[in-house]
Amino acid sequence: MKFFTKQLLLAFILISVNLVSGQEGDESSENKFDFAQDDHYLNIKIGGDYVQPIGNTFTGDNLKSSGGFNLELSFNLFETPVLLGARFSSSSHDIIDQSLVGNYDETFNSFIGGFAGYQFFSRQKLRLTPSIGIGHVTYRQSINSNSFRDSGTTFWVNGEVSYNFVKWFAVYGNVTLQNDYLKMDVPAELEDYFKSGHFVRLGLGVKFVL
Repeated sequence: MKFFTKQLLLAFILISVNLVSGQEGDESSENKFDFAQDDHYLNIKIGGDYVQPIGNTFTGDNLKSSGGFNLELSFNLFETPVLLGARFSSSSHDIIDQSLVGNYDETFNSFIGGFAGYQFFSRQKLRLTPSIGIGHVTYRQSINSNSFRDSGTTFWVNGEVSYNFVKWFAVYGNVTLQNDYLKMDVPAELEDYFKSGHFVRLGLGVKFVL
C-alpha cells in the first residue's frame, strides 16, 4: 500500500513538473493567458467515469470494470491559480468470483472528499489542472435484501485538461488514480489483499464557470 501511494505522489509531481516546463516554454507566445483577477469563479463539473479496478487486491482481481458518475465543486484561492474544492464519485462493479469475497454479486463504491489543485493557462481556452485529494470511501454490498458496508479513507491524484468554448462553459477530460484504505476485520495475512482497493477512473464531462 505504501508503494502504491508513493506511485500516486510521484505521478502528481511529474504531471506538475511537465506542465510547468511546458508553460515556461510558451512565455513568448502571443496566445499566453495571464491569470486575471476577474477570472475567479465557482467551477461546477458533472461527468461520467469509466472505472477500471487495478492492483493485486480484491479490486483488481475480483471486480469488473464499470461506468460511474462524478460531481465536483471548486473555487480559486484568493488571486491565485490554486484551486480548492470537493468531489463526489461513485461506481458499481460486478463480482467475478463470489467464493473469494462472499455471497454477493455486486458492490457499490463511492467517495466524497476535498482536494487542492493548480490551474495552468497554456492558451486562452485550454486549461491544465493537476490535483490531489483525500476523503471518505464506502463499499456497499447486499445479500438477500440485507446490506452491509465497508468504509475507510481514500487518496487520489487527478490530471485534467479542459477546453472553454465560452467563458462560462467548458468540456473536460481527466484521469484519476484512486487508492482506498479500508477499516475491516480480516486475518493479518489477508490485510494487504482485502484492506486496500485501487482504481483508475477515466472521466469526461462538462464544466460550468459561474
